[in-house]
Amino acid sequence: MNSAELKYCDLAPAQASKYLLQYGDLLFIRTNGVIDRLGSCAVYEGDPGSALFASYLIRARLTTRVLPKFAAYFYGSSRGTSLVAGRATPASDGKYNLNTGTIDALPLPMPPTIDEQQEIVDVLDALDRKIDLYRRKRDVLDRIFKSLLHKLMTGTASIDDLDLSALPSIDGTAA
Repeated sequence: MNSAELKYCDLAPAQASKYLLQYGDLLFIRTNGVIDRLGSCAVYEGDPGSALFASYLIRARLTTRVLPKFAAYFYGSSRGTSLVAGRATPASDGKYNLNTGTIDALPLPMPPTIDEQQEIVDVLDALDRKIDLYRRKRDVLDRIFKSLLHKLMTGTASIDDLDLSALPSIDGTAA
């Protein structure tokens, strides 16, 4: 979430309370033109405080037997997205819609204990962190590549100026 993109509104307290988010609420996308993105969900983790959800989202509150992150990981999986997409209603504008009844009726296969759910969440969180790290590394390498390519093509650097000994050769061994 980008806090710079947050929208603010004035609502009477009685009306605002209907839309007030609680820590652990799942937020599903209600309408989308791409069926595979329909039903994408995120867990509200309490920041910012006193947040309300918008009409293009569906809020789901889980029982204490389900970890919100476990549910979000499941519904973000290929099986979960397929379940959600299979319950979508096509609209005349070419978009697909979900409603709260559809979300409430979604099955959620889960391990019998919270501890097992937490173990699964911990593994998936670690994998997400690793994926994010590799994406950041790739972004840095892409920027270095573009910079070096520019220098080589404009003549401000020469191949002879480069130490390529640490780079693997085509067959995977050091150059």
